[in-house]
Amino acid sequence: MVWSAYMGLPLSLAAVGRVLGLEEQKMTEGKALIRYFSTPPFHEPTGAKWELFKSYNRRDVEVEMAIQRRLSKYPVPPSVWEEYVLDQEINDRGIRLDMLLVENAVQIDVRTKEKLTDRLKNLTGLENPNSVVQMKAWLKVQGFETESLDKKSVKALLTTVQCPISDVLMLRQQLAKSSVKKYQAMQNTICSDGRARGMFQFYGANRTGRFSGRHIQLQNLPQNHLADLEYARSLVRQGNFAALELLYESVPDVLSQLIRTAFIPKGGRKFIVADFSAIEARVLSWLAKERWRMDVFADDGDIYCATAGRMFHCNVVKHGENGHLRQK
Repeated sequence: MVWSAYMGLPLSLAAVGRVLGLEEQKMTEGKALIRYFSTPPFHEPTGAKWELFKSYNRRDVEVEMAIQRRLSKYPVPPSVWEEYVLDQEINDRGIRLDMLLVENAVQIDVRTKEKLTDRLKNLTGLENPNSVVQMKAWLKVQGFETESLDKKSVKALLTTVQCPISDVLMLRQQLAKSSVKKYQAMQNTICSDGRARGMFQFYGANRTGRFSGRHIQLQNLPQNHLADLEYARSLVRQGNFAALELLYESVPDVLSQLIRTAFIPKGGRKFIVADFSAIEARVLSWLAKERWRMDVFADDGDIYCATAGRMFHCNVVKHGENGHLRQK
């Protein structure tokens, strides 16, 4: 699959076989047979199913060999294989998690959502205030229509409404906060030694070769700006919901900002966070010798506005003139 990824092909054997139009394709019976023979309760390796299972495994090897022959003219450079070895080392080593923090964060989030839901029900009379359809209908009755209830739309609405509608929207923002789901992902991926593994997909972005995040998505973690981060962390580790609710305006926001602190280095070590700004766009601009794009970066400009402006032949300003074109 490394070879396929390097060539910009799909990351599954079946999909690569289809794309390359191989004469021998991966057998579709595989998943059911693997469940039957390789997961509890295990079945005896006999009978027609066992013969089919052996054929399935042989076919996999045949398809892999056919892919190898088809791609033989385009060998993977040694440097890419070295990157793959590094990827495997990182994924096998994993990252240690503070499961006391994680477990308590999940429980606190459940309690918070219950209280937020009750408050929203009292304010709106809705059966399910987390429902986009119901909330949009309620807003329409109040005299406000919106196409979406995403973060950007709610932020815009908050500039035009007053209480109690503003209270409802702010409460719903807290209720809809999804970043705390990362704690649940930690619960699902933790190994018996307290480490989470398999966090990266080699060549997941196969146009550029960048690793992609998997499971917890370590490449997409909320930032933290709490002045008393360590104290907030201690309250969550204690499971002190009452103190969190008393001291902080938004408990979901606190939980979100504490996500990074769930990853803990071993004794005597610390994590160093490096976040490159628009790294792919910068490097690709340099490789393609797109001088105007490099100039935008050099002048600390907005590459999305600049690109949209050239695409649509107009001036584009973030949150301003033709701002909607920026995301195109």
